[in-house]
Amino acid sequence: MDFSAGGNAGDWFWQATVQSLGGKILNDARTGTGFDNEVGLQSLKLLQRLTAETHMTVATDVKPYRQQFFAGKLGFFVASPSAAANFAQTVGNRFTMRTAPFPIGAANGTLPTGGNVVTITAQDPAHQKAAWDYVKFVTSAQSQADVAKATGYMPTNKQSGEALQAFYASNPIYATAFAQVPLSAPWYGYPGGKGAEIWRAQRKIIDQVQRGALSPDEGLKEMISTTNSLLN
Repeated sequence: MDFSAGGNAGDWFWQATVQSLGGKILNDARTGTGFDNEVGLQSLKLLQRLTAETHMTVATDVKPYRQQFFAGKLGFFVASPSAAANFAQTVGNRFTMRTAPFPIGAANGTLPTGGNVVTITAQDPAHQKAAWDYVKFVTSAQSQADVAKATGYMPTNKQSGEALQAFYASNPIYATAFAQVPLSAPWYGYPGGKGAEIWRAQRKIIDQVQRGALSPDEGLKEMISTTNSLLN
């Protein structure tokens, strides 16, 4: 398998690990880390354990693992459900591909979801009306169902479930994401526009923890110190 949290351009793997264990990325005041506790330590211990117990090769770039999965040389691949259709088409008949829910390790565990948004910037009233009509169309239950069928993406309109019942029954690999809708939570964005800079610093630490070069305790201290210094 591959779960190289530090090898991804974004921090979804890290946030998902923390949130699935019932933790938070930021404190309630959004002034410091929310994982400076036992959950944060458990998260890093889990990431290190995944490497050790599966003999996983820690990657600084996970893109090559996608090709290994397609070739049937990788048992598990963690990706956005928006890739389900692409994966199914690429795998074809080489092997039977299945999807599974992201594991939740706490009763209050959640999963970060993408930040989809539609913004109207038009100033002309006629253009605003046309844009608003489009927003209503693209976010409707039917349109979201069409997107889910075409890609595997989790629909952002809960009412899409009714329109997707028959499709999900016939295509179970697409149904997994929708089943986890109740666990949806925000994908945290750091204040001050420093999210990319913070993740660049965090991923290096996580990479070292997964490789065994840092203990989870040492890694957590560095994660807290580095994150808080960039926040303030």
